[in-house]
Amino acid sequence: MSIELLYELNQEVRRLFIAGGKLAQGDMRLERLQPSLRKMGESAPVFARVAQAVEQTTNPKAENPSAKLLELATLLQSILYTQGQTETNGVQVPLQGASNFKNSAISYRKLSPVLDALTEKGQGRLEIIRQAHEDGLFLDYRLLIPAVNSLDESFAEISDFLESRVIPLYGKAALPVLKERLRLDGGKGDSRRLRLIHSLQGQSDMMLYLEAAKSGSQEVRTTAIELLGDYPIQEQFLLEQADDRRKEVRRAALLALTRIGTPKASDRMYEALISKDRQIAIEPIAQSRDESLIIRVIQYAAIVFDKLKQTSKDEETIEQLLTSLEALRGHRTEGIFELLRSLLSDKAFVGSNNSRLLDTAAQLLVGLHVPEAQAFAVSLKDMHKNKLLDYSFIAALQSLPPEEAYEQFVDYFTGNNKAAAKLLLGTLHHFIPTVYARLTDEGQSDSLAMDPRWLNLFMKMDEAELVSRLAYKPDRQTVNYLKSKCEGRFGYGNDPAIHAFLALFRIGYKEAPELLARTITPEAYNSYYYLYEPHVLLLKMLPGSYSEWLERFAVEEIRSDSMRRQLREVADFIRTKPIELQEDQKGWVQWMRSKMF
Repeated sequence: MSIELLYELNQEVRRLFIAGGKLAQGDMRLERLQPSLRKMGESAPVFARVAQAVEQTTNPKAENPSAKLLELATLLQSILYTQGQTETNGVQVPLQGASNFKNSAISYRKLSPVLDALTEKGQGRLEIIRQAHEDGLFLDYRLLIPAVNSLDESFAEISDFLESRVIPLYGKAALPVLKERLRLDGGKGDSRRLRLIHSLQGQSDMMLYLEAAKSGSQEVRTTAIELLGDYPIQEQFLLEQADDRRKEVRRAALLALTRIGTPKASDRMYEALISKDRQIAIEPIAQSRDESLIIRVIQYAAIVFDKLKQTSKDEETIEQLLTSLEALRGHRTEGIFELLRSLLSDKAFVGSNNSRLLDTAAQLLVGLHVPEAQAFAVSLKDMHKNKLLDYSFIAALQSLPPEEAYEQFVDYFTGNNKAAAKLLLGTLHHFIPTVYARLTDEGQSDSLAMDPRWLNLFMKMDEAELVSRLAYKPDRQTVNYLKSKCEGRFGYGNDPAIHAFLALFRIGYKEAPELLARTITPEAYNSYYYLYEPHVLLLKMLPGSYSEWLERFAVEEIRSDSMRRQLREVADFIRTKPIELQEDQKGWVQWMRSKMF
C-alpha cells in the first residue's frame, strides 16, 4: 500500500475545495490518479471505494459535484486518520531555554503567518514580522528557533530587524539556540549569531571569540576580530591581525584597534594610512578619539600638500592627500581649519581640476561648523571662478542671518550666469527637505532657515518644487501659484502637482480637500496599478467626510484590483479621523504621524 498516493490525493482534494466543487468534474489531476487507485483496490477493498469515489467526483454528468467532493474528502480523511503516521522522526530532546518562558496563551492561528514569514520566501514578509514584533508575538518561545534560523535570510532588512529588534527580546534564553546553530565556518547569518552571543554573554565567552577570530570563515573571523576591540587585553592579538595577508582581516583589526585606543593601536593606524593600506585606514581613523593621532594626520596631509605643489599631476600623491582628508571627517581638532584654509586658498590646488580632492576639502570645511570656518567658506564665493560657490551658499544658509544670506546670493539667481543659478538651485534641492519628508518627519534636522523673499523669487522663476518645499502660509500669491500647478494637469505620475497639493494641505488652505477631490477622476487613476507613498499620503489628508465618496469611487470606477484596494484602505483610514480634527488641517498631519509612522 502506498500511503504517499493518498497524501497526494488529499492535496488535490484540498485544492478543489478552494477552487470550487464544480471544477472537480473532469479534473485531469484526479483522473491521473485513478489507475493507481484501482490497482491498490485489487488488494484492499477500501481503496477500491476511494477509486470509485474519485470516479464519481470527476464524472462530468454527476449531479451535485460539491457533495461528491465532500464524500471523497470524508472517506479519504478517515483512511488517513487510521493509516497515517504522526510521529516525528529522530530523537526527541527538550528545547533548551524554553523553561525561561511563561506558558504562552497565543493561539497557533496567530503565530502561523509569522512562522510562514520566517520560514518561506515571498513578498510582504517584513511587514508581517514587524507587526508581530509590535503585537508582542515574539514573546512566544515557539518563534525563537525560526527567528534564529532566519538570521541566514538573504533579504537583509529581515535579518537586520531580527538581529536588532527581535532576538534581543529573548535575552539569555536565546543563548542555547544561538550557540547550537552557530557554525564558525558559516556566513553572514553566523556572524549575526556571534554578535548576538557577544551582546548577551560579553567577556565570559572570550574563548569562543578567539576561536572564531583564528579559525572561522572570513565573515565570521572579521566579525570576531571587531568584537575583540572591546577588550584592551587583546591588543597584541589585534596588532598581529592587522598584519594579516587578507585585506578584510586587516580592516577588521584596524576597526577594533580604534576602540582599543592605546598608543600602539594609534601607531598601527597611522602606519596603515601612510602605506598601501591607506584606504582601509580611513574609517578607523575617522572613528578614533585619539587627538594625538589626528594631529599626526593633519601634519602628514600638510607634508603631502607641499609635495603636491611640486608634482601636481602625481596620482599617488593626490591619493595620499585625498585619503588623509577623508580620515579627518567628523573631527574638529585644532589645526584642521588651518590646513583646509591653506588648501582652498591655493590657486593651484583649486585649479587642479581634481573634483574629488576639491569637494572633499570643501565638505570638511563646511562640516566643521565653527564661525571662522563658516566665514571663510562664505568668502570663497568670490574666489576661484565660482568653483566653490555651492559650498559658500551652504555655509551662508547655515551661519548667516536669513536676510543677509539672501542679499549676498540673490544676484546669482537673477543675473546672467545661468550655470551659477543652476548649481545653486541643485544645492537647494539637496538641502531643503521635500514636502513629503517634512510631513513624515524625515529630513527635519536638515531644514534651513530661509528668508521669505526666496519664496517670491522661486515663484517668479517658476521653480514649483522649491515653492512647495518653502511655502509656509496660505497667502493669496502662494495659494494661487500652488493651485496653478494642480488644476487641469493633475495625474498619477505628476509629482510636482502632488507636492503642490501636499503644500496646500501643509499650509492650511481650507479649500484644498475640494480641490483635490475634483482631480480624482477615473481617467487619472485607471491608467495605473498602484500609488506611490506621497500620493497615498495626499489622499489620506482628505477629511473623514470624503470616506464614503472615495470608497464608492474605488468600487464603481476603478478597474485595477490593486488600485481599488489602495483607495479603499485610504477610505477606511480617513473614516477613523476624530471629528475635532476635520477643520484643522495641521491637526490632520499630527494625527496621521501618530497613526502611520
